[in-house]
Amino acid sequence: MTDKSAAIAAPAAQDTRGKEEAVGNVSRAVPNSGVTAWLQVLGAFCLYFNTWGLLSTFGSFQAYYETELLAANTAFEVSTIGSLQSFVLVFLGFLAGPLYDAGYARHLLVAGSALIVVGTICQSFCSTLWQLLLAQGLCIGIGCGALAVLSVAIPSLWFTTRLPIANGIAGIGSGLGG
Repeated sequence: MTDKSAAIAAPAAQDTRGKEEAVGNVSRAVPNSGVTAWLQVLGAFCLYFNTWGLLSTFGSFQAYYETELLAANTAFEVSTIGSLQSFVLVFLGFLAGPLYDAGYARHLLVAGSALIVVGTICQSFCSTLWQLLLAQGLCIGIGCGALAVLSVAIPSLWFTTRLPIANGIAGIGSGLGG
């Protein structure tokens, strides 16, 4: 019997605390609890808060833009800001996922956080549609796109059996952020 067939035939361990997870040739214990693991969930909560939560607030921005800042523009033109931001966030998963897998999680975290902060600051100085497209649509969208993959991936590194509750707690951040 080969190693692979023995591993398939072996019954699953009932004790999930400290369950071994093999990735390539590296094996590590998945804690399923502990302060560090729950702090990771808190971090994922904050990432959801600042990505999907921020994205879901665009309706408030659009109402302000249509009545005050960009009153000369049509509702369609103003909505392109939020559409661009949404598209960039979702599309960047295509690029951010492989970067995360290659070990660049901290780089994504730093770059995404910096882009959201810079985009928000630039947004406060904007007075025309094209400026908001660049600041909010592109800059904040790219920042959110870099962080969104992390919010989904981080809890799965720390939980196996408690993963649904960990993802649920982290996911609440998107609703509270909105």
